[in-house]
Amino acid sequence: MGSDRVLPWIPILMYHRVVPEIVEPDPFGNCITVRAFASHLSWLRRLNFTCVSLDAIAALADEPTHAVAAPRRAFAITFDDGYQDNYDHAWPVLAEHGFTATIFLVSGAIGGYNDFDRANTPERVPMLSASQVQQMHAAGITFGSHTRSHPRDLVEQPRAAAEGEIRHSREEIEDVVQAPIQHFSYPYTRVHPRLEGHVREAGYRSACAGVGTSFTQFRLSRVFASQQHGPGLVTQMGIRRIKHLARPLLRPQAATLADRRMRTG
Repeated sequence: MGSDRVLPWIPILMYHRVVPEIVEPDPFGNCITVRAFASHLSWLRRLNFTCVSLDAIAALADEPTHAVAAPRRAFAITFDDGYQDNYDHAWPVLAEHGFTATIFLVSGAIGGYNDFDRANTPERVPMLSASQVQQMHAAGITFGSHTRSHPRDLVEQPRAAAEGEIRHSREEIEDVVQAPIQHFSYPYTRVHPRLEGHVREAGYRSACAGVGTSFTQFRLSRVFASQQHGPGLVTQMGIRRIKHLARPLLRPQAATLADRRMRTG
């Protein structure tokens, strides 16, 4: 199960918060309104997209032939951090459309507030409680790890600290849901091959990164789901697909350019 195996690309949508209205400064665009979120799901259902779990995507790394059985218009939904509004607002819309999702929890913030994010927003936001996580898990929502404390830069953490953030968060979430936690999401989407190794060694089956063209077991790039309504999201997904498909064609050009720079530098 090497992390360098390129998997068949499936759009993984990346969300954080779903709220009735965006009233606070939101410099990173982490909030989306309930109306826009419902529009996303309505358009995807209208266009006959099939929502799949991260388990199904991770299975492609174990057995690539599973790609044959994957729906032609498959996609996955993820949420980072684990805000309470995922329970209050996102979950009912998901249920209405018959879709599922994976929520990556900051395990040390379960039942608390977004103290890890206060440098980016003045708003004190409640996080999912253990009881809410258990309810959602029992109803089919998948949970993953987003580290224990959401460090500003996991890449720069000492090895022992980084391994602890990755491993202990998994153990803490497993204590809540009483089931294996198999998927990870890198804080601030910052990833490094060393971190990919830590995630693999900790026993996860996959890891999600940010927007990009990589689609390997421990660096699954995602599609940023912005405040645009359904047609805009579908367009974004199409653009990401084209960029991903073009990646193998661009690699030789990038290598040639790098070689030229080395010869002339």
